[in-house]
Amino acid sequence: MDATTENIDHLSKVSETSCNVDAGNCHRLSYANLSGILLCNYRISTNCGSLVPLATKVQQTCQVDNFYTFGIIGDSSQNASDSIDLHLVVAGETMGYPIE
Repeated sequence: MDATTENIDHLSKVSETSCNVDAGNCHRLSYANLSGILLCNYRISTNCGSLVPLATKVQQTCQVDNFYTFGIIGDSSQNASDSIDLHLVVAGETMGYPIE
C-alpha cells in the first residue's frame, strides 16, 4: 500500500482527535514507510479528520509515478471568528522540518 494512503487512513481513523501545532512549528501527524504528513504554521488545533481532504488532494495532484508523493498545500481553519492559515505537508521523512 502506498505510504501516503496509509498516512491518510491513519488521519481518518483518528478523525475526532485534535491535531495541534504550536506557533512557528511543524508537527508530524502520521508517519509510515519513510513518508509523513505534517501540520505547519501558526498555533492551530483542528480535528484530524478535517485534514484528510487536504492530504488526499496533495496525493492526487503531487504523485510522482506510483512511487512517491510530495507536496505542500495551504488552507485555513476557522477558530470562532478568526481564520487561521495553515500548511499541510506530505513528504518523505521530515524534510528537515522541526518535529515536536
